[in-house]
Amino acid sequence: WIEEAKTFAERTWRDLHGNAFAVVNEKGSPRVMLAGHMDEIGLMVSHVDDKGYLYLRPIGGWGAQILPGQRGWNRTKNGRGLGGVGRKPRRASPNNQDIEDLRFTRFSRNPQPETHLKPSITSYLRRSK
Repeated sequence: WIEEAKTFAERTWRDLHGNAFAVVNEKGSPRVMLAGHMDEIGLMVSHVDDKGYLYLRPIGGWGAQILPGQRGWNRTKNGRGLGGVGRKPRRASPNNQDIEDLRFTRFSRNPQPETHLKPSITSYLRRSK
């Protein structure tokens, strides 16, 4: 997070608890501060391919090995659907250890890909019970 913030912020720093800070327009009005807390974890949908797979990016620090096989809910403006996290086939990604190699797919009785899904602020994943 802080590496990205360095590209546009006037000043960035971390405190001893792992919190990251970025200040934009420090001397102006309005003054804006962006802060990130390091132990917040989650997933963000980065894009949807033509087969309806949701590709993921991490929020916070955690390993990709935790996610494969996990079930979760995906909610969009079109409704909620149960799905699961899988990996690209090993032949397509020999290292196969990065979050970028993971994808979420909604379980569906419909054999057609869910191409209507789009990443947005209202699209999120929540672990199912």
